[in-house]
Amino acid sequence: MINRIIVVFFLLFTLSAVASEGKWHSIVIEDGHVKVPIIVEGVEAFAIIDTGTTRSALNKAFVKQQQFDRDVLNYAEITGLFASRDRKVFKDVKLNFNNKDYQLNLIEISFGHARNAVLLGADFLSGYVIEIDYPNQRMRLAEREAFNLPVKSNIVMRKQRGSGRLIVNVELNDEDKRWVILDTGHSGGILLEKRVATHNQWFSRYPSKATLVRGVNSMGYHNSLKLPSVGLGNHQLENIAVDIPDNNFINHLTSQYEKFGSRIRGHRVEGLLGYEVLKHFSLLLDYKGGQAYFKR
Repeated sequence: MINRIIVVFFLLFTLSAVASEGKWHSIVIEDGHVKVPIIVEGVEAFAIIDTGTTRSALNKAFVKQQQFDRDVLNYAEITGLFASRDRKVFKDVKLNFNNKDYQLNLIEISFGHARNAVLLGADFLSGYVIEIDYPNQRMRLAEREAFNLPVKSNIVMRKQRGSGRLIVNVELNDEDKRWVILDTGHSGGILLEKRVATHNQWFSRYPSKATLVRGVNSMGYHNSLKLPSVGLGNHQLENIAVDIPDNNFINHLTSQYEKFGSRIRGHRVEGLLGYEVLKHFSLLLDYKGGQAYFKR
């Protein structure tokens, strides 16, 4: 009992420590995406906080609207749900976020309206301890160097080998457990590879429907259904939306598990954990430590 009291006190103290290091900022939640104000090359816009992407990006619509003129550093292959394409990487794009100036190399991709100028991914977020309070629509950041207390997970969490993204072990319907990426950029509930649904015979057990969706590079079909229960540590959620791409594998997940010609292997990651689950929680995230604390 004493040990439990100490653990609870430590976790509460850890959460309160962020308050002393970072100021709360209001966020806008639009279509399941967490948006914060940012200044890009002197233009006021929004940034989307995207824990599911390894590299930050610049919106192609913003580039066109602002007639953006910046040196192209190189081209990078971007793998989406349905296809891969080479994209421009703009050099030293000037940003002001959280009252601090940055220069980042940003990949050009398309993600909606030009007012959403930037995606901030793991390459940027890894320097911070971040708290996203979905129910109260607010967020705060503390620079990791100034944050002396470690974040201790209350869910089964790891840092994905190779990409550094945070991955979570979720319990599906009290019958299966799978690793998924914690992805604030995914507007749905849980995205899973088709083999998971086939293994558990979900298509014959639960009603499903096909939906045409747009990925980063192209379009494709998802089969959507609802699972009666999903577990995250001691947290249980009911009737969670699950989307299953019609192709057998989600390219950008499978490629992180085992690379051709390499002995480097990690946990098999088979999906994404998105807004329809995360909206119930306040999340405390530490990329470098590979930890997350979910508070409800």
